[in-house]
Amino acid sequence: MKTISSTRTSRAFTLVELLVVIAIIAILAALLLPALEGAMKRAKRIWCENNERQIGLGLHLFMHEHNSHFPTGATVAEGGAKEFVERGYLVAGPFYFSYQLFKPLSNELVQTKLLVCKSEQVREPADNFGTLQNSNISYAVGVQADFSKPDSVLLADRNLSRTPLPSPTILRMTDGARFWWTAELHELKGNVLFADGHVEEWNNFSFKAFKFNPNDPADLFLPTVK
Repeated sequence: MKTISSTRTSRAFTLVELLVVIAIIAILAALLLPALEGAMKRAKRIWCENNERQIGLGLHLFMHEHNSHFPTGATVAEGGAKEFVERGYLVAGPFYFSYQLFKPLSNELVQTKLLVCKSEQVREPADNFGTLQNSNISYAVGVQADFSKPDSVLLADRNLSRTPLPSPTILRMTDGARFWWTAELHELKGNVLFADGHVEEWNNFSFKAFKFNPNDPADLFLPTVK
């Protein structure tokens, strides 16, 4: 009996077809990568917002245990850092001990990683609060923040600047100054934590809508590094 066998033939890609496929993949990647990159940056910014909320919670826990004072308003003897705020105002130029304003939160925060934004390229968390330095911090502290004034600034991303800039470490939030975010962390955006615990994402136009009270100073101490 005669058997009939079927044969299956396979055809390989030609060089032209392979180049077309590679070109299509490259075009799709070029279209998708910016969207993915934007989503990643947005995720880091949200992570940063969450960091500030967690720090805000720690600050509120401290405040409730220290006669309604945040660390900047409680003395070192009381467990705060008020003397370091006073010392900062006495320095004519930059100073490098803003990290002392976070040390009183060691019991409330426990871990130092909350003090570093996910978008940081050069700063990393300290091993513990005992080794904490300005280089381990991504946030500026509002040293006049008051719980009785919910809109007072308690914390802000460190990529904040102003014109004119009298001090590279102290940002005075007053009328007549132009505030702006650098591109260092969130590409001309930043997060601001207020005394009531809520966080807002601001761009470079948000400061124009923020009403500064000349009789109510709101200075920020930046974590300046050499």
